[in-house]
Amino acid sequence: MKRWGALCAVLALALGACGTTGKTEGNSPKEGAASAPAAEAQASAPTTTAVAVPDPRSLTGMVSVDPLPEPHPAQPAAVNLPVTITDASGAKVTVTDASRVVTLDMSAAISQTLLALGLGTTIAGRTVSDTEPSLADVPVVTESGHSVNAEAVLRLAPTLILTDGTIRGAEGALAQLEASGIPVVRLTRATKFDDAPARAAEVARAVGAGQAGEELAAQISQSIAQARIDVAQLAPADPLRMVFLNIRPQAGLFMLLGSESGASDVIDAVGGRDMAGEAGVTKARPASQEALLVANPEVIIVMTNGLGALGGIEALEGQPGISQTDAGKKRRVLAIPDNLSLGFGPQSGDLIRAMGQALYTAQ
Repeated sequence: MKRWGALCAVLALALGACGTTGKTEGNSPKEGAASAPAAEAQASAPTTTAVAVPDPRSLTGMVSVDPLPEPHPAQPAAVNLPVTITDASGAKVTVTDASRVVTLDMSAAISQTLLALGLGTTIAGRTVSDTEPSLADVPVVTESGHSVNAEAVLRLAPTLILTDGTIRGAEGALAQLEASGIPVVRLTRATKFDDAPARAAEVARAVGAGQAGEELAAQISQSIAQARIDVAQLAPADPLRMVFLNIRPQAGLFMLLGSESGASDVIDAVGGRDMAGEAGVTKARPASQEALLVANPEVIIVMTNGLGALGGIEALEGQPGISQTDAGKKRRVLAIPDNLSLGFGPQSGDLIRAMGQALYTAQ
């Protein structure tokens, strides 16, 4: 695994500073996450200029995006409570205290938004998806993967619960928590990158930081727009065929993600063709040998932990159909952090840029 060298200086002219480095194998490109972790720094992307890149169809080997650095704003957002909001379910919820927040979502984007607001110390409970280093000592309130343990939540004496409905079967636990008098705010689920700004503002309003949330939303929007421009400078005119696999061996999942899962937006953001979406896959479909051969992707996108649980790139190659695809023949696999992959959180722009660098650049 080699580190970035002179290429980082060249790419900085087009893509911004190369911060977190990624990993490659074979003769595929080395990518840098190019992350400006502070929310306010996301807005300061440079003007894009043309940069020479290799033919992406000539590249081989697996590439990965490293976890992005946590956002650390200069100072915490100002919080003004009480606040009454109408949440995504249409319920009016009054929040009087946001000092102990439990975040319940599959992607970790809610916690990431609180961190981007400088309010990470208010997080009193989290799910297994919240893997940010600063939250390592925060109790996990989910069990058996993503099942909410209401008793574990109650023991934390939370003053607010934020959820987006992505944890299946959680409604019973949420009803129990509401009955105990804890405000529960149901947020709008983000299913594409362009949802990220509004969802950040929604989280901020729920904790009484509405003004800071609007500012953060504007920064996220600008960062995403600039990242799309940056990646467009690298992507080929003839888009690479791609699929996004959801691999969860412990749950028996080896699925092609479809157009309604968020996978299409991830693929579109890096200038690819979503072959599963084009085949009519909406939510998900088993990644059978036949389905993979029909899609014949040139790039396979996976989540890092899912790939690791399967046994790595060698185990992936051993799945029926993988080695017969163009991606399998060249080991063209892009691994992205699980807590960023389909979260559409405040670091969406950084993620788009990092994925583009991983796919399209080489020394």
